[in-house]
Amino acid sequence: MVRKKMNRTPPLADTNVLLDVLGNETRRRILNMISHEPMYFNQLAKEIQTGQQAILRHVKILEDTGLIESYAMRSELGAPDRKYYRVNSSFNLSISISNDNFTVRNEDIEELRYKEADALYKKFDELDSIVLNHDDDNTLDESSDRNTKSNQRKSVMSLDQILLKLQQNLEDTEGQILHLESRLNDLRALKQAILKKIHDIEKENFDDLERRLICSIMEGPMCRKEEQLTISELAEILDKNEKTIRNALSRITDKLEIGSSIYELFRNLT
Repeated sequence: MVRKKMNRTPPLADTNVLLDVLGNETRRRILNMISHEPMYFNQLAKEIQTGQQAILRHVKILEDTGLIESYAMRSELGAPDRKYYRVNSSFNLSISISNDNFTVRNEDIEELRYKEADALYKKFDELDSIVLNHDDDNTLDESSDRNTKSNQRKSVMSLDQILLKLQQNLEDTEGQILHLESRLNDLRALKQAILKKIHDIEKENFDDLERRLICSIMEGPMCRKEEQLTISELAEILDKNEKTIRNALSRITDKLEIGSSIYELFRNLT
């Protein structure tokens, strides 16, 4: 597996900030437009049909957040340099909501080249190395011998051919994405069923604070293989003092079987 770094969302652009920024339709339109190609300020104002002052405010917010960046390009007509805007982040923001769960995840898009995608990457790599042929044999080096010219011809395609193959590669990749998203949704449905069962058990056996503690611990960092929450962190999350949290944890362990894994999990926090 080859790991290729992509642009990362700057640390300041946390999930709450991203949701606020992307909640504005004009800013979403700006991002949609410059995701295809960079545009300069007047282009954006004209295409979006919004006043320049409003566009200026929106691009400043996007730039301050780190979602876009600006750069200057010299004009070919001798006019002052133009300020262009382009996307500066590569991430996937997903939201899951159900009766028993609300999750927002912000993950960087990175080229990891998992084995399951080898065939798709191989097709793209082959296309990426192809020489675009505009003039047939005129693109071949006249000084090359016959074998070299033959090899060159194999790596040369017309505009129609390479666009067709890239379209097919894109369709195959999108098909895999849809397949994986379908599997993810199936797993989310299972997760929802599991959480509902947990919540039903909590309602029958624990008081309000105990239930909130169990949710914070079982559905929190432990589930994502991250460092477990501390007493002080739990107190801050639940807006309680540490003594109240310790007492609630003690009540929880009193209702569990001594020596069980789940007992030890809560016991170790007290």
